Amino acid sequence: MAYTPYSTVWVPYPWFRGRVTIMGDAAHTMTPYLGSGAAMSIEDGVVLAQELAKNESLLDAQLDFMKRRLPRVRAVHDRSIESMLEEFDSVTDETYRARIDSLRRDEPIANEYANRLLRMPY
Repeated sequence: MAYTPYSTVWVPYPWFRGRVTIMGDAAHTMTPYLGSGAAMSIEDGVVLAQELAKNESLLDAQLDFMKRRLPRVRAVHDRSIESMLEEFDSVTDETYRARIDSLRRDEPIANEYANRLLRMPY
């Protein structure tokens, strides 16, 4: 079992080019430490829909979308990474073993699946 930090994605401003706007995990993946990834994606969709309904120009809608979303998504993204780093910085041999034991005890299906994957020849 690999117990390592997660990778994230943060696409630089702006999240659009021409008529194409990316949102959600395509623009800003979250670590699972706050359970906010799906919520951020849904919020992106709602805000873009609101801005498209309000603005006559696509460019204005995209710029207003970025104005509204960037601060919130950045704050949640940063807090998510902080939470991940707090966990990994606090891992001692004892807490690591306790985490692995709890996974084996409380998540047997996930553990069985991981073991099956590890046995597969590549």
